[in-house]
Amino acid sequence: MAKLRGPVQVGTPDAGFTIAIGSGGALLDMRLRGLWSLDLAHLYEEQIRALWSQLAPTFHAIVDVSQSPIQPVEVAKVRSQLIAEAIQRGLEGVAYVTTNTLARMQMRRMAIEGGCKQVECFTAEDAAWAWLAGQFGIQRPVAQPKPE
Repeated sequence: MAKLRGPVQVGTPDAGFTIAIGSGGALLDMRLRGLWSLDLAHLYEEQIRALWSQLAPTFHAIVDVSQSPIQPVEVAKVRSQLIAEAIQRGLEGVAYVTTNTLARMQMRRMAIEGGCKQVECFTAEDAAWAWLAGQFGIQRPVAQPKPE
């Protein structure tokens, strides 16, 4: 199994995000939580852009938004622009994890509008990983142990 690089954790327990890169740069693993301000969305944008150089020419993403409600329009626009930029940089497929029907619709719409051809939404993370493995051969990374 591949090792996970990162993660970069930003925000508070109530609102923020965690980003990690796995599978030799072929996987962007993101956990988004809480209702975001526009400032937090721009911080997310900065962090993602700082990681572009670590990604493989073709990569995939798993995005867990199960702890994230529907976002304000201006926050959704920032995320949507990043999806479009990610696709230009080689993003081929996205697996979203959420049990919220409206969030699922928002995530799917943003990905499709950004030009992503392979986007699926799942209610369970295991199902999302199974799809990534079946579609792209991406295996669930093993987190590196924390140094003592």
